[in-house]
Amino acid sequence: MWKCDECGSNNPGQFYTFQYGNKVGSKREASYKRVTVRVAGNKSVYLCSKCIGKYRRHQSIKGGIIVGISVVLLVFAQSFNTSVGSEIWDFIAFAGFIGSLWAGVYYWQAFTGDTYALGISRAIAKHKPDLIKQGYDYFVWDKKK
Repeated sequence: MWKCDECGSNNPGQFYTFQYGNKVGSKREASYKRVTVRVAGNKSVYLCSKCIGKYRRHQSIKGGIIVGISVVLLVFAQSFNTSVGSEIWDFIAFAGFIGSLWAGVYYWQAFTGDTYALGISRAIAKHKPDLIKQGYDYFVWDKKK
């Protein structure tokens, strides 16, 4: 049994592997941007199911709070939108709408239960500060798993 990189337990879990390196260039091709990365190495991180579950709950709560605040902003802005200075309320409503969209996209993996994407995101977040100190600035993984 492997030890979890997060909590040190021997609980069942999975390895999450990502590559790190440096961005050396990019160019626009049709409707997407191609990024060239010089991969310096890869890192395999073992995370147990309990830690992934805890991270999923944390991300879901964070996303839910942001969506909740955004909805409150939308409702609040629309209730005051009949006043003379309605531009500010239009802006608040727009900010609430954009906040809802952002939270939905950013926290989607926590809501959908995509464990691999969630595990990779946690593994990178845990090791990114140390790798940045070593001079690496780009992190990639195989999204087909």
